[in-house]
Parts: sequence; C-alpha cells; structure tokens
Amino acid sequence: MTTASTGRPLIERRPRTTKSDELLDQLYAGEISLSSGTDSARTLARDAMEAVRAAFADVGDPALAQYELSNEDFFARVKTLRRAFYIEPFWRERVIATIVAAGLDPERTAYDPLKLRVVQSGGARNPAAAPVFQAHRDVWYSHPSCLVTWWIALHDAGEAETFTFYPHYLERPAPNDSERFDYRDWVKDGPDLKIGWQDIEAGRKAVFPSLTGEIESSPEAELGFRPGEGDELLFAGAHLHRTLAHESGRTRFSVDFRVIDTVHAAEGIGAPLVDARCLGSAVADYLPLSGVR
Repeated sequence: MTTASTGRPLIERRPRTTKSDELLDQLYAGEISLSSGTDSARTLARDAMEAVRAAFADVGDPALAQYELSNEDFFARVKTLRRAFYIEPFWRERVIATIVAAGLDPERTAYDPLKLRVVQSGGARNPAAAPVFQAHRDVWYSHPSCLVTWWIALHDAGEAETFTFYPHYLERPAPNDSERFDYRDWVKDGPDLKIGWQDIEAGRKAVFPSLTGEIESSPEAELGFRPGEGDELLFAGAHLHRTLAHESGRTRFSVDFRVIDTVHAAEGIGAPLVDARCLGSAVADYLPLSGVR
C-alpha cells in the first residue's frame, strides 16, 4: 500500500471484479473500493464537470472561481447546481446507469439522488462551513446499516484535497451527538438539507452529528486516497471519516450518491452499527430502481 508524505496509507486503485452480492458483503465488512470508473461513471463525471464549467464560464477555471467571485455569488451558483443535480431527471438517469453498470440488482436496490460536493481551498476558516470538516459516519443521518456511499471524482485530486477514513473505528464506538439528529426535522421543510447547502447559513443552524470527544488515531491508522477523474470510491456508510481542510489553492469538486439493498435494509443486514442514536429513518425516501433495464 502506498504511503503519503503525511504518513497516511493510501487506498490503492484496483479493478472492481467481484459479483454484486460479494461486493456488498465486502463493503459491509469494511473494504473501501477505489477503482477506475465504469463508462457510466465516467460519463456522469464528464457531464457533471461540464455543468460546473458552464456555471462559471464567465470567470474561467471553476477551481479558481472562489478568488474571482464574492462568497455570495459563488454560493448562489453552487446552490443552483446542487438543486439541479439532486432533482432533475437527467442526473437521476446518470445515477441509475452508474448503479446498473456495477451489477447491483435493480429489483432490490434503491438510491438517494446525486449530491454535488464543493470544498474550497481554505474553506475551514469559514465558521459556517464547519460541519463539512467534522468527522462523522453517514449512518448518523438516520440511514440503515446497509448504506453504501458512492463517491465519484470530477477531476484529478491530491490526497490532501479529499478525505480520510478511520477504519479501526468501524466496529468501535466513537463519542458523538447523533442523538440530536432527527430525520423528520431534517426533511420537514422540504429537501433543501438533503440536497445540501441551499441556505448559506445552514452550517450554523442545522443539526450535523459529529464527534463530541477525542478518538484514538494516528496517520498510520488512517486511510487516504488520491483519485483521478471519473474514479469511483465505494464504502460502507458506517465508516468514520472526515473531509480534510486543504490549502491547495483550488476548489475541489466531486459528486456522490447513496444506495441501499432494500432486502438488507428490511432484515437489518449491513455494516456494524455501533454508535448511531439518531431518530427517524431515511429509508422511505430512497428511490427504487425496480423496472430499470
């Protein structure tokens, strides 16, 4: 395994060759899969990056737009993109094609739509963005233990621009405040919080579950990764992970969506669920793939 200059081991890019049922079992057991994207994933990444470029066409390179625009203007453009990616049928079709290309059973797979992630260089200095950089498990947001997070790189990125995993905490509780999170409150005013950052002050007002104390870790115990454009990263939503605060001088753009096996969700099959105390359930709001061919 390659080791970064920080001492953090890097996840190696490997072909994804296992059958879908075996893939889910491996992910539930803690494997983190980084692979060159399928044709469908690369098409999704290409189209998404083209949409990002179009949104910032008047200022040139989107990765440098944070220096050309006011924070309000930058946020407004990203907000529009996020809503489109999450709601419009075109992007939902791209997500479905990516899931089907991976071989997951469409009769028992459901998904939460596409989300655009935007991490500015120096973004951690903005107090309103603090939740972006807090260590968390995705299952703390009322998702089932079979949750799989599907992350796709829109461009090449350095290890310091992505996020880090704490795999030694997959089966180990971490101090957290997930009991503060109630999915019913999250969606009572519509999908804006699910879409992500539709309100510039959401980071100050909404409940984002996170760590409440120290965890035992070291660079050698963590896992990072260095993706290329169109790469797919799949991992269990039960993994503890954290977006890194970076000072690369460029904004990082990526997309992700979430999938569940509906049979596994009903039967409680999945990764270890060791410390989630959140209320409510997101399962009913997942969209089915049944009938997709």
